[in-house]
Amino acid sequence: MTAEEKQKIYELRSTGLGYKAIARQLGMNLNTVQSTLQRKPTLVEKKYCKQCGELLSGKKRTVFCSKKCKRKWFNNARYHNEKYLVLRVCPECGLSFSSSKYLKRLFCSRRCFLSHESKKWSGEYEQ
Repeated sequence: MTAEEKQKIYELRSTGLGYKAIARQLGMNLNTVQSTLQRKPTLVEKKYCKQCGELLSGKKRTVFCSKKCKRKWFNNARYHNEKYLVLRVCPECGLSFSSSKYLKRLFCSRRCFLSHESKKWSGEYEQ
């Protein structure tokens, strides 16, 4: 493989193309592209932490700089990302509220929950 072909592979990878797309575009074998890129990963791309943006060094597949950043990112993505939110109605006060689809939250607030529980134990609700 010529130095020009290698340079073209590195350029295409830095634009965000995957191995298969690069192999198709250059008319090369997929394994050739993979092995070329894996020999010199520092020439291809610099990786940054998904949460804090700090430059990563070390392992190839690392996405976060620490466990703390990983936990923080997953909590934000899971509970505050629009695709994970659902609209629910509080059975106590009737107000609608948004909650994560992963949480089994039924009430809009602690106050509504306690009110519901006190009524349940005092016998106001029939089950």
